[in-house]
Amino acid sequence: MGVQFFLGSYIMELKKESLKNSKLGGFIICLSIIYSQRCLDSRLAPPLKLRRHAVAGMTRKNMIGKIRGKIESVRENYAIVDVHDIGYKVQMNSYSLAKIAGQEIVELFIYTHVREDVLALYGFLTEEEQEMFELLISISGIGPKAASSILAIASPKTIKAAIVNEDTTILTKVSGVGKKTAGRVILELKNKVGVISQGDQDATTGDSNSIEALMAMGYSAYEAREALKSVPSDVADIGKRVGMALKNIGKR
Repeated sequence: MGVQFFLGSYIMELKKESLKNSKLGGFIICLSIIYSQRCLDSRLAPPLKLRRHAVAGMTRKNMIGKIRGKIESVRENYAIVDVHDIGYKVQMNSYSLAKIAGQEIVELFIYTHVREDVLALYGFLTEEEQEMFELLISISGIGPKAASSILAIASPKTIKAAIVNEDTTILTKVSGVGKKTAGRVILELKNKVGVISQGDQDATTGDSNSIEALMAMGYSAYEAREALKSVPSDVADIGKRVGMALKNIGKR
């Protein structure tokens, strides 16, 4: 209990000083993470006032937005990224983890998920993915895990096209996302995803159906998406797109 109290009090004092010195922001974030983890590990809920200070440190301008570092390890649903001798555990979906496999250095856009009993970092390869993730979790019924899973099987452009076309197929492929929740996503995000050309809508709709077909054959979302990248966008027939994707897979 003494360690938690000391860290909590120290964070509060640093918060006051950070108003004078903006460089303290990153240090406060690290201490906030350590403090929250200590409380979680000991099953001790931090005092409400201290929780608010810790959360405020993560949600203002000094929250972690992007990290660049050495990949220490890759696991089933996360990667450990070493940044100046601090190892960050970053939650990532299967597609992104497959993309960074074998790399030494990685740059990730970060969403910091903070709740009273949770502090987690979600990593994305592009800012577009991060923005789509934040749009998805703004919908009631879509949590970080579901949003991350949706982005594993479809690109942001494909998801946008599905929303504009009012197509719930991509969304309902994810466990825990039913038609009612998918319908809510479309209703609430249709005016937020921006304008998509008819050509892009047609192409991404074709990719959605093609990915579904390839996954039904036993290929992973990563393999399906990577194979379809080489298929010309003017090939509209789903059967032809799948056939060309299979040839691309066979060449690897």
